[in-house]
Amino acid sequence: MVGPVEVVSTCTVRIVGLQGGRATSIGTGFLYAVEVPSQTASSAEGIAQFVPLLVTNKHVVNGCDEISIQLTLAPINAAVGADGQPVGKSYEAFHIPVGASLGHSNAQVDLCGFPVGGLLNHIGGRGLQLRHQFLNPSYKPDAALRSILRAIEPIVMVGYPSGIWDSVNNAPIVRRGSTATHPFVQYENRPEFLIDAACFPGSSGSPVFLFEDGMYRASDNGMTPGTRISFLGVLYAGPQFTAEGRLEPRPIPHNVTQAPITSVPMNLGFVIQSDQIDMLAAEFVRRAMLEGAA
Repeated sequence: MVGPVEVVSTCTVRIVGLQGGRATSIGTGFLYAVEVPSQTASSAEGIAQFVPLLVTNKHVVNGCDEISIQLTLAPINAAVGADGQPVGKSYEAFHIPVGASLGHSNAQVDLCGFPVGGLLNHIGGRGLQLRHQFLNPSYKPDAALRSILRAIEPIVMVGYPSGIWDSVNNAPIVRRGSTATHPFVQYENRPEFLIDAACFPGSSGSPVFLFEDGMYRASDNGMTPGTRISFLGVLYAGPQFTAEGRLEPRPIPHNVTQAPITSVPMNLGFVIQSDQIDMLAAEFVRRAMLEGAA
């Protein structure tokens, strides 16, 4: 059985934005499964359909005509080797047109998604399985957890800072930090909060998780052994000092070209609250249901 740590460490993909075949940006995306109510009789049996998405920031793909992602694959029913990995595991790059994406309906919320169901069907049709894990709504904080979380909580952020990754194992970089404002209080009346963590180019689109390992606080303020992980939101920007000395919130840089340094990051990040995924997902659900009725 896949544990929560394995899900967190394998849900992301490194996104390279392409324009005319030339790399123009690097960012982070993560896999997310959206439940769609079934319109058939099978729905009475509790069977649901899912729309698999690749989620990232709008600004990561703006100006690109396609994105490239590298996925970890393995033969279906592959044996497990001595290293704990499936025998025959491989990595393969796939290109997805940016025109296939949908953006969050609120122009001020920097989220977009790509449907990847067709890609998964293509992979399965070749006798292969995806070795990445999907987040889903169950990873978001439930009511009980929301009631006890505080303004200062430990977090991890998973992604590709400055484009850095383990290319040999197709693995992301995991960084620790803490919340800098309450994760469920809208910072400056926007659906976001701040984290205290190093946020570098390539980190845009990184999922941010509450992460308590070994012991975690229960509702009665007692301590419970184990690991608690919950999906809090998506990094998209960070306040930076400009060359003129102003303090501005700016999207985490993603351009792969070199440029003079004109601003200084503060190791703070703006994180879109995970509830906003629901609004993004709703558009994909509406599309899926319309396609199913056609």
